Amino acid sequence: MGNNRTGTNLLVPKSGFRTTCWSAVVEAKSANPEDAHQALNELCRRYWHPIYSYLRFRQFSSHDAKDLTQGFFVHLLSRDFLKSVEPANGRFRSFLLASLKNFLSNERERAAAQKRGGEIDFVSLESAAGQLEAIGNSAGRAPEECFDRDWAKTVVRRVEQRLDEEFKPGEQASLFAALRAYIREDVPAGLYEELTRTEALTLPALKSFTHRMRKRFGELLREEIGETVATRAEIDEELRHLVQVLRK
Repeated sequence: MGNNRTGTNLLVPKSGFRTTCWSAVVEAKSANPEDAHQALNELCRRYWHPIYSYLRFRQFSSHDAKDLTQGFFVHLLSRDFLKSVEPANGRFRSFLLASLKNFLSNERERAAAQKRGGEIDFVSLESAAGQLEAIGNSAGRAPEECFDRDWAKTVVRRVEQRLDEEFKPGEQASLFAALRAYIREDVPAGLYEELTRTEALTLPALKSFTHRMRKRFGELLREEIGETVATRAEIDEELRHLVQVLRK
């Protein structure tokens, strides 16, 4: 998945569905607007980069794209807008892109962007300038494809960060560091042989650790996707879409 990697497929165990960020917005926007607003705020904080990438590939300058990204999320989080949320197919990804296109249509006649931000504590776009410019090899792609690819990369990056937080502080931190790069691909036989010496573990123990690491990655990936859909069935659909996008 991604970077033309081959080998181990994603392991995504099935689990129960709970109230998540997006389902809270969909189900409780009227009955509990405070919770809905907080949930939507959290989702927006995660996905500013796909929005920025989409705008850049719509030929907006870096400055305008940053300003529009900020303005779009302030618009999205306004109380009046929240009352009119109608999710597209139950997926936050689809809702986000549809809302952005509508926002751009309404903004088209404005001659100049103004500073925005209000009370929302966004990720600093200026301080992350280096990351923002690293859009990647997306020449020839449609803006929608760039949005989806950046969305998928953002999801995987967040899952990898969560996995790091769980495994790095543990007793087998050095083993995790050696195997982390192989969460989604086959482990070279030579590496296993080396680790049997440096980690003083048997080959079955090493393979068991690798399986546990991959299994946890799958669980966290499913949880992360679950935060952006409204039903359990949509988790599997979004996961299939994510894998397809990263294989392109």
